[in-house]
Amino acid sequence: MPRVDPGWWLVEYASIEKEGLALEAAGWALSSRAYLVTSPSPVTVDLGVRKASIVAGIGSLVSPYKPPLGAYKVSAVEWVDACPVEGEPSHYLTINSGEHVIAEGVVRAYTMKNIISLFINGVKGRFKLYKYELRAGEYPLATVEGLPIVVGGLENVVLLTDSSEVKRKLDYIVPLAAACGLA
Repeated sequence: MPRVDPGWWLVEYASIEKEGLALEAAGWALSSRAYLVTSPSPVTVDLGVRKASIVAGIGSLVSPYKPPLGAYKVSAVEWVDACPVEGEPSHYLTINSGEHVIAEGVVRAYTMKNIISLFINGVKGRFKLYKYELRAGEYPLATVEGLPIVVGGLENVVLLTDSSEVKRKLDYIVPLAAACGLA
């Protein structure tokens, strides 16, 4: 749990998503050795006219370096549940052809201890889920109607749908989580 000092910067994932800057933010985090927030954490920030305590959500970034996108300046010492983005990033595999079923509903985290599961939890939609045989050491990270949509394992994360929203979220979180040693 790193200490975040006044003068650091907080980039909320909600802002990254809203501005459509996920890949730019991930690139900046990887190059600047930012910290990836892994569990919601309160942070006091300067809003210009006053200071406020906000909750940095999963996928948000904190860094002593000013980011090239919208950010809040931290105004008090805080301890944040985060990991340093300092290792090698990796990507994920996509299975998007072959036999499939249609599932409509909400993506549910299969495990509450995995940042990837938690990050895509709650995505709603109609999903084309491709058949996939789990190999030794692999397990579902998230499901829709009890069917796996993302699988994790010893070496890779595997996406089992062509959903653009889930893919966009994985494009952001998987390289950062891997660079933190969490994927």
